[in-house]
Amino acid sequence: MKQIVFLLLLVAIYVNHAYKMSDFDVMEVELGASFGIDKDKEISNETVQKVLEGVENGNKDSIYFFALMKLYGLSLSKEIKIAAKNLEKAAKLGHAEATTAYGMLLQHGHGVEKDEVQAMMYYRRGVQMKDINAHWLLGKMLMEGKSSTAPVHKEAFNLFQFAASSNANVPQAQHLLGVMYEYGLGVDGDFDQAAEYYRRASGQNYMESSYHLALMYAYGRIKPQQDYRKALALLERGARAEHAPSVYYMGIFKLYGYGGMPDYERACNWFERAASMGDIRVSDKAAAAAAELRGLIKNAEEENAATLQKLADMSEKAWD
Repeated sequence: MKQIVFLLLLVAIYVNHAYKMSDFDVMEVELGASFGIDKDKEISNETVQKVLEGVENGNKDSIYFFALMKLYGLSLSKEIKIAAKNLEKAAKLGHAEATTAYGMLLQHGHGVEKDEVQAMMYYRRGVQMKDINAHWLLGKMLMEGKSSTAPVHKEAFNLFQFAASSNANVPQAQHLLGVMYEYGLGVDGDFDQAAEYYRRASGQNYMESSYHLALMYAYGRIKPQQDYRKALALLERGARAEHAPSVYYMGIFKLYGYGGMPDYERACNWFERAASMGDIRVSDKAAAAAAELRGLIKNAEEENAATLQKLADMSEKAWD
């Protein structure tokens, strides 16, 4: 059964001295997993009534469930501010997932005024309450330096390790450990370790890791050598999953013939598809690439047509 997925665009800049991987990561946080909620299905009237009764009685699980219903518009009207108030209420009653969820809303200003300091406080409470998502969300803020003038890599690393462990096996945490190893953030840079963590997350269908792994192959960061074919296979996988950066890089690979022959028309199609996906990481540059390439293709076709016409005229004259 599908679980509720809360898509948040979390801004992060990962910089190597000579190479910049990505300005943004799309992180998915599963909310309501313990309830087995399917965001594409309406909730039965019987369940809704039980939830509302639980809310009236101050049951923290019911209040959390109700908050999710208002957050996503499940069988009730979507009202993020009301959702936020109820997540805060459930958090104060000691609900671990609600504590982390309310921290997310605070971090991004959804339904409440944005407050990263308060967000970190709620994440720390979530960590104390053993909520696994709180670990990597807090770690990510620490890694990005949201808590001070400089990143706190050691604590972030430990939080990621806890969430990435075999017991928890959280792909987001595994991915972020890969980032730390790839770029030497608080640890010695280690491409082999980075690739291993990306593979673990990618094995759980976490497409951001598949994409990072593809670029490691493309840039020759995985031994024994640069491998465009493996990179292309990973990008194709990401593109099938509608991962916008993978779609954009499919255009790059087709344009330059990485892992195969150049194909300008297909490259243009990939760029146009990436531009239409609404992902701010790639939409603008994909649209610009598509427009420029489409223009070049048109000019080339016009020049070819003119050349063919000139040859035809020359041929006619030769027979005169």
